[in-house]
Amino acid sequence: MNIKKDYFLVIITIVICSAAGIALWKVLKKKDKDLPEEKAIEKRKEIIKQLEEELKTQEHNLLGEGIVLLDENINDDLDKTKVKGLDIFTDGSVVLVNAANDTFSIGGGGLNKAITDYVAKRNGLNENNKWRMLFGGDTGEFKDRIAYSVYDKGRVLHLVGLKGDEVGKLNLKIEEVTDFTRDLILSGLNYIDRKFKYSKFFLIPFISTGIYACEGKDVNGVIFSKYEFILRAKLGVYKALFEYKGDSTLILNRR
Repeated sequence: MNIKKDYFLVIITIVICSAAGIALWKVLKKKDKDLPEEKAIEKRKEIIKQLEEELKTQEHNLLGEGIVLLDENINDDLDKTKVKGLDIFTDGSVVLVNAANDTFSIGGGGLNKAITDYVAKRNGLNENNKWRMLFGGDTGEFKDRIAYSVYDKGRVLHLVGLKGDEVGKLNLKIEEVTDFTRDLILSGLNYIDRKFKYSKFFLIPFISTGIYACEGKDVNGVIFSKYEFILRAKLGVYKALFEYKGDSTLILNRR
């Protein structure tokens, strides 16, 4: 009887120890797994700090190049937009750069709606209530992201920016968002300069910083935040304006 009892106790002890060992193994495994994630989070935080500092430097560089920085909420009424020292709307010499949607449709919200309302009063929409004379640009890799339309005495350059959830799908690293945005904008500005020699001003918004901005995962599996994506997109805009070699005056609306 005692032998059976002792045998039973041994079995119970083995089961308990095994369960405890498995539980401990799971805890240690989770700890090891979480450690790289914590390091990755800290790394992204450091990168964000670096991006913030780089943005400040680039903004200072823009001022040195004569880029006009505007801080107006033009989404409400483009007609009320005033640029100190410049009368950009009187003779139709401004090219409005639109952060377009991927179907190049009118309306919606934000800047797309503001530009729609502005050009609608200036023969900028056709009888089907679409952008008047919408043309795609011969712009190489960005041919599906760049188009232009016309209104009385003016042009609209439509740029479809990169979406946060497209980064991995397009086999891009998060670090490449800046160059992608820069190249997209430069391709659009240069295309308009080649087509229309008389443009004096480009009124430019930030691209990919509105509804297109979101967290995501890049081609290498790096998880990035919405804020990091926005910083990199803004940096791409700054770099595009800094590297622009045309004769038109660039006006960046930072709102």
